Formats: sequence, structure tokens, C-alpha cells
Amino acid sequence: TCIRPGSAMDNLYKLAWAGAPFALLKISQALGCGEGASSSSSKAAPSASSCCKVTSAADAGCACMQESSSATQASTASSSCCKTAGTASASAALQKEIKVVYGTLGGTAKGLAEQLSVALGGALDSYAVSCLDAADLGEDVETWLLGLPKGTVLIVVVSTYEGGSPPPKAAWFCRWIEEAATDFRVGAAALAHVRFAVFGCGNSAYETSVYNSVAKRLDKQLAALGGQRVAKVGLGDEDGGRIIPDFKTWGHKVTALLKAPEPAAAAQSGARCCKS
Repeated sequence: TCIRPGSAMDNLYKLAWAGAPFALLKISQALGCGEGASSSSSKAAPSASSCCKVTSAADAGCACMQESSSATQASTASSSCCKTAGTASASAALQKEIKVVYGTLGGTAKGLAEQLSVALGGALDSYAVSCLDAADLGEDVETWLLGLPKGTVLIVVVSTYEGGSPPPKAAWFCRWIEEAATDFRVGAAALAHVRFAVFGCGNSAYETSVYNSVAKRLDKQLAALGGQRVAKVGLGDEDGGRIIPDFKTWGHKVTALLKAPEPAAAAQSGARCCKS
């Protein structure tokens, strides 16, 4: 046993040599040799509640080191536990989001958006998928869009209303994006942190300039704001009952593209491959 001169343990030893009984008891307890001391407790690995809080004998101020092999095992168990917890936390933090926003008049865009949300949630484990009405954003569209976490996928399913205008409930959403796209104060990189895809619900019976014009404009405007296009704008045609098949084809394409590595990640992977 190694005792530092002048330490509390050193003083206890001096008292013991002087014949003080209580000093012998204190020394015995400090060395883990007194009543109630258990070698099995010192060998036990840290429990889940004490994970990542294990303090070494040196940090606790102990002057001696007993059962070195047991201490090593406990330290290894603690390290493994901490690494596992850290990996789980990092995995949760890295999960990206898909926001499916719909603008509807008669309910068609809403139904398609909800179907797509369920399909994406089942096909893409690495994403958290949510579906919301553009009307629910109110006048907070700017704050909401600019505050989306980096890598978020924004999918817009929107109908075209009379004269090529958006549905009333999605008017503010579409208006902010349209004005921001031509406002130099917002900047061409305002949505560089977002990936996007747009699907329109329209009717080709109307003139060409009106057919799915809202979706077409949104697609161009989101790109003008720096958004990264996931897939070409989808155009659903209600004339002839083609809108459901059109949407399914487009949805499958978007799902497949989201399963593939992002362009930046693929480029980095290729660079590492070439260097190795």
C-alpha cells in the first residue's frame, strides 16, 4: 500500500502507531477491509442508472488500488455503455425530416398528400414524415420555411384554382414563395438547406396557361430560392381520371430518389473511393 506523506491516511497511521484504536478502524474501512466491505460489489459492472458516471479510484481521492483487474473490467463496461448511448443519440439526431404540405380546395390534394406521407413513412426509415395543411402555417410561412433543419425534404401537393390561382387556404403560402423568389433581400440561397418536390392537381380541359400553373410556378420559385429539386414537377390530370395513376407514378419516382444517396454525399463517397 502506498500512502502519501502528510495525507489523511498518513495521519491515521501515526495515530495507530500511537495506540489509538479508532485509527485502526478507520484505516481498515478506508482499505475496504472492515465490516460490510464486499469484494463482489467492487467487481460489479456499472448499472444503467450509473452509466457514464463512473469515477475512477484516483478521481475519488483513494490512496490505494485494489483488484486492478476488476477495475479494468468496470472501466471497459462503462466505456462500452457510454459509446452505445452516444451512438443512439447521434442516430436520432441525424434523422432527417420530410414535410408534406398540401393546398386543397375540394380535398383531392389533401387525400394524395396523406397517402404519400404514409407511403414515405413506410419506405424511408431514415426520415421522420409529417403532413400538414398550408393553411395551418398562417402568416408564419417565412419563419417556418427558413427555419427548417438542413436536409429537410419539402413536398408540396397543390391544386390550381380559378384563373390559375392557388386554393384560398394556400394563398398566403404560395404568395410568400412567389414574392420571396424575386426579392433580393431574401436571397437566392434562402432555401439552400431544403430539398423539394412539387405535384400539381389540375385539369387539362382548361387552357394550357392555366393547367397546373400553380404547381409549375412553385417548382420554379423554390429552385430560384436555392432549393434542391428532388424530382421533376408532377402534373396530375383530372380530365379522364388520370390524376391517381399520375400521382402514383410520380410518388414512386420520388421515393426511389430519396432512397438513393444525396448528390453531395455521393460525390464525397466517390472522392474517397478514388483516393483509396
